[in-house]
Amino acid sequence: MSLRAPQRPQASPAGRGRLLGLDLARGLAVLGMLAVHIGPTSGGDALSRVYALPHGRASVLFVLLAGVSVTLLARSRSAPRPRAQLLWRALLLLPAGLALQSLDHGASVILAQYAVLFAVATLLVGARDRLLLGVVAVSATLGPVAHWLGQATAPAVFARTPMEVSDGPVAVGVGLLATGGFPIMVWAAPFALGLWLGRRPLGEPGVQRLLVVGGLGATALAWAVSAGVLALTGPPTSAADPLMLLSRGAHSQMPAWLLMATGTAVLLVGAALMVARRVPRSSWPVAAVGQLALTLYVAHLIALHLAPELLISDEVGRALQVLAVLALLAVAAATLWRSRWRYGPLEAVLRWPASRARQKAATRAQSEVRAELEALQAVTVGSSANPPRDARHEHR
Repeated sequence: MSLRAPQRPQASPAGRGRLLGLDLARGLAVLGMLAVHIGPTSGGDALSRVYALPHGRASVLFVLLAGVSVTLLARSRSAPRPRAQLLWRALLLLPAGLALQSLDHGASVILAQYAVLFAVATLLVGARDRLLLGVVAVSATLGPVAHWLGQATAPAVFARTPMEVSDGPVAVGVGLLATGGFPIMVWAAPFALGLWLGRRPLGEPGVQRLLVVGGLGATALAWAVSAGVLALTGPPTSAADPLMLLSRGAHSQMPAWLLMATGTAVLLVGAALMVARRVPRSSWPVAAVGQLALTLYVAHLIALHLAPELLISDEVGRALQVLAVLALLAVAAATLWRSRWRYGPLEAVLRWPASRARQKAATRAQSEVRAELEALQAVTVGSSANPPRDARHEHR
């Protein structure tokens, strides 16, 4: 059992070079995102608190898995020019995210931040492990501190307001980096950690157990430190109070919340890998949802825009009913789609450069084989038309 990076990513039990557990974890993130966007994320009773558990955690799980997937893409033998593919995805997701944010769905769209992270990943996919862990450490410490200072000195600027297409390029850039709902200076930590985790032998049971134990330990440590200190000092008195750094509030961008959310994400990835390894058939329906994550993400935003009164509720009971229906629809649609096609509609668009490159390579290989066969046939025909001299003498 070791966390040393293998030469290449391990194949899934299905033998297709894909770890089903990662898709299962992504599917859980999709379902958690649905819960957050259709129901209440706060409440005093136990049921409300349980319902709100995905709030501030599902998105971090998404970002962590994005980092893992980028590393697997970069190290795949079947993925031509991975940096060009990442840039293609960034160019698509940035305008798409800004455009989707302009819809009336009440959610903060994370796709533009994905675009920036993918662009940054073109510089990090070949970096050493130490550099990746350094990015994690700097982003997880200095990023939250910088965000806290911004909120303390300029709360109107650091209001985590989502960016839209109508915003100017400067406002969009500042929002993506520092002031928006998912500031890159903070969220680079789980993404870079995912890049690092993608280099580990995630198919090994020992590594999966380490992820579960390590994620649980990080979550418990962050909670214990935050709860213990705040129990002695009392809660923060203002946004400028340094005790805000110990806030565990979802999307507070503070170190305690970030460590708890990232630890939970690591735990879920390890658990999903273990479950998918042991019961792959039972894991498949939710894993199919994870394989169509982008398509379902965009579809649910459009649905919330078109029918908010039908889908969004402040009552937990009503939200649970809607969530159950949407979850069943997502599982059914994803399973049926994957039974016929390899990629979802929007996933296929993201993979277009790779598909086109593979088609060109296949065409080129077929042309070379055809040319070799024609050359061999020409040699064979020529030999038959001009037999050796001894053979001609014998015929006489």
